[in-house]
Amino acid sequence: MFLFAGGLTPVRIAAPCQRGSFAPHRQGRNGRIGHAPRRRKREVYPAPRLRFFIAHCTCVRKPLPAAMAQHSAAFSSPSAQLDLLRQAGYTAPHKENAMPRFRSLKHFIRLWLAHPSWSKEQPLPDIPEITEAAPLSLVNPLFACLTEGGETADRAAYALGGVMARVYRDSPENAKNIVRRFMWHMNEESGNIGWGIPEAFAQTLAQCPELAKTYRQILFYYIYDAPEEKSTVFCDHAPLRLSCYKAIDILLSARPDLSGEAMPLLRIASTHEKDRPCRDAASALVRKFMLTSYSGA
Repeated sequence: MFLFAGGLTPVRIAAPCQRGSFAPHRQGRNGRIGHAPRRRKREVYPAPRLRFFIAHCTCVRKPLPAAMAQHSAAFSSPSAQLDLLRQAGYTAPHKENAMPRFRSLKHFIRLWLAHPSWSKEQPLPDIPEITEAAPLSLVNPLFACLTEGGETADRAAYALGGVMARVYRDSPENAKNIVRRFMWHMNEESGNIGWGIPEAFAQTLAQCPELAKTYRQILFYYIYDAPEEKSTVFCDHAPLRLSCYKAIDILLSARPDLSGEAMPLLRIASTHEKDRPCRDAASALVRKFMLTSYSGA
């Protein structure tokens, strides 16, 4: 702020100190003119942050601090998880069909997928935060679990297949968009490596026959290396292509009536496949579903 005194000479005076503004009349501890040092606030960990920290330590098998050791046993069952979170102040969404936070759903689901009590009869935890959530809100948390690998990824794929069947009943177009997302992840132009995507694709088609009518051929043709002049969806990354053979096994085991369509491609792969593990997988599938394809024909 400037005032004009006497011969119109500007004289600078200090402006009133406002919150967050520059206060030249205030002096810091180091003797310099400027902002006064802010007092550091005591950091308080709210219920969500405490919940995520305990979930993280449980997932990565990291020992909890002594102050939180008493909570470690609370993740032994879904009901105990719910009790702990309610004590910490967590409440379920009140609005009908509201979508809970992605991170909380992901931690709930990830803990359950790694739990010994998991079964195909109960692929998702039986707690209100999951059972009352809209099926579409469970897709992204399950997608995030597909990259875990091993048994956790297989369980996530199975659970995602069941969720996709529910999504299709609510909105067929939403379910088709998610299947297109599977296909985009398998496309090299997307920049992704689709770990767990073939298994989730197969579980979706196995548990939702309506989607299998439209998209089963795409899953089968991931293993078919067509001539260069023909367009193809061939998966040229051998480790990922091996997952495609596993996915075909999942689909044919659930839908033996589709063996006749997959068998010609499997026979070609069993003789022309360049990667040895993939060729062995193709041969094993030919032997496994040979009689089924003949009976279906």
